[in-house]
Amino acid sequence: MAARERLAVSNFDDGSGAKNAVTEALEVGCSDGLPPDLSAAYLDIYRAVRPMLATRNNDVHTRVSCQFAVEILRREEGDPRIVIPAILLHDVGWHVVGEGRLKGAYGPKADNDEFVRLHEAEGATIARRVLSAQTYPEGLTDEICRIISRHDSGTACASPEEAIVKDADKCYRATLFAFMYFPAEVDTSLQGWYEWLVDGYRHWMFRAWGRKLAEACLESTRRELGLVGEAAGVRSREDDL
Repeated sequence: MAARERLAVSNFDDGSGAKNAVTEALEVGCSDGLPPDLSAAYLDIYRAVRPMLATRNNDVHTRVSCQFAVEILRREEGDPRIVIPAILLHDVGWHVVGEGRLKGAYGPKADNDEFVRLHEAEGATIARRVLSAQTYPEGLTDEICRIISRHDSGTACASPEEAIVKDADKCYRATLFAFMYFPAEVDTSLQGWYEWLVDGYRHWMFRAWGRKLAEACLESTRRELGLVGEAAGVRSREDDL
């Protein structure tokens, strides 16, 4: 899968031999591992919850979303002490919800937000327990848990860190990793998943760099899979300010 990601990303080379910033960014996120050089504190958090990330392929989702979060932090204002733990912990609540309840909770045919809210609430509870065990600073823990408690259902952001977490989470949906897993899980086609993303990205994204990553990643995946359409027009909330 990583090789396919690298092949797709190469489509964004401008032909001059020099890669643009988006190309370089997508190369950072082209594997399914955690970002390099994460501090020991962050790695301890990830290891503590990794057994809970088997549900919904969330282990891969968490690692790749963390790559996007680190990349957005390179170009957008935000506190990594909040963003990194929040993205590592944001979906642990699906572990409580369970696989059998997922189909109606997300994707083009979603018709039940009860389990979305449940995974947010349970995720915030688990996150507080994990961070407390790690003796993470209480003030940072409060903000991390607040973000997790609304990372899918919240329609606005109260902090730059919340915006980055939301954008990193949504960027993952455009990756080949997501396309190889989610459509079958929610009973839709690759084309149907793509069209849902094109529509969703018009109002999901909050930060300019998150928007650029989503746009580039979606177009890269479209080309790789031979899907119909264009990813142009992805917007961030900043475009409307």
